Amino acid sequence: MTARPSASSAAAWSSANGPSARGARPWPPGYLYHEHLEPVNEPTLFSQFVQKARESKLRYLGDARVGTMFPAGLGEGPRQALRFVASDQIELEQYLDFLRNRAFRQTLLCHPDAPVNWHVLPENVLGLHVASGAVPEGEPAATGHVAAATSHASAPCSVPWPAVVRMSLTTAGHAPDR
Repeated sequence: MTARPSASSAAAWSSANGPSARGARPWPPGYLYHEHLEPVNEPTLFSQFVQKARESKLRYLGDARVGTMFPAGLGEGPRQALRFVASDQIELEQYLDFLRNRAFRQTLLCHPDAPVNWHVLPENVLGLHVASGAVPEGEPAATGHVAAATSHASAPCSVPWPAVVRMSLTTAGHAPDR
């Protein structure tokens, strides 16, 4: 039988660990058990994980959440600092983890000889299918461009057809529920 901490033990942990723990989001007891009470728990920095992957003849391909690999959403100051201190993609993402206080990753690995291209350009993704929870904001401009928003961000679409298709699907009631 595996002992599981109760809600009261999670509250006691939060209370005993001071304001930093009390100011954090309320973690479910299962998380606390897995992350803090597990007999073997060896947190690893992203850069250390990538090094271990290299030693195992694997290569870092990217994150399952591609947007986390780039400094989007940061101000110009942090972006300039990152350009100065990060010498490669791995260092960039390690610093982004620190800036965003990111504790968990969804890392994709590949064989060491697989080609890796971290430049996200339109011609590199034309053959891919795309899914998004973004919904149109307002009416399309005369060019067909429209802003799209998710629960996390809002941005103009630089290519009109996805916005128009999304607008059409939403208007017809075929867009996925949020």
